[in-house]
Amino acid sequence: MVLIRPVLEGELNRAVPLLHTAFAEKAERFGLTAQNCPTHTAFLTLERLIFEQSNGVLMYFLMHRSALAGFFGLDLREHELILTHLGVLPEHRRHGCGTAALGFARDKAHDFGLPIVSVGLIDADLPLKSWYARNGFSERETRDLPILPFAVCYMEALTEV
Repeated sequence: MVLIRPVLEGELNRAVPLLHTAFAEKAERFGLTAQNCPTHTAFLTLERLIFEQSNGVLMYFLMHRSALAGFFGLDLREHELILTHLGVLPEHRRHGCGTAALGFARDKAHDFGLPIVSVGLIDADLPLKSWYARNGFSERETRDLPILPFAVCYMEALTEV
């Protein structure tokens, strides 16, 4: 069973090593380093998470079998809810943690009257794109951003507002 709970005050520091571990394989697979891609979640700092939280990003832990299993953020925008930093520790993958986070995000978007949940990911990460597609997301656009060493695929899922 997967539980989702808000990150409590003073707990944000627990998210940093979790995300570094959850995204380490992806960083290695795509040749990302703190030097060539310092903004990638694999290299996220506590200061960055504090900044995001102070700017309204809602942050949650995923719990699996009472263990800390993952993390994600929800950034509410005018017309959509953006899913950020969704990471699940390797030993907790394939147990429904990510799917639970997507369902939670859709429910929150609905609660806020937002018609879209969106996410950005590495365009070349075909398994991840496929996973999002199986969970109701479709590709909206792909962008090359000068600060990133990869193209970003933006995907979205509609909610029932």
